[in-house]
Amino acid sequence: MGLCILAKISIILMQSEFSIRPLRSLDNKPLAVVLREVLIEFGVPKVGTAYADPVLDMMFDAYKRYKKNGFSYVSAPMENTGHYSCPVWMTKSLV
Repeated sequence: MGLCILAKISIILMQSEFSIRPLRSLDNKPLAVVLREVLIEFGVPKVGTAYADPVLDMMFDAYKRYKKNGFSYVSAPMENTGHYSCPVWMTKSLV
């Protein structure tokens, strides 16, 4: 279901003009719903995983806290790992 929702969103976005905007506090609930649906779709257990993590319900606040404490998002190739623009948070002194 989660991937179906993401696919539908992708189709809508391709058929219309849209803009990418920063995360807002109003995004917390819908983002948590989609992320949990995707986790279920991939068979991730509900206990002991991100599914049960209360931070999933307040991603905007967590993002704001990371930024306030000097963390930043790595949006560059990560050596020869094949990963690019991964959601890896590093301190500014390590980037």
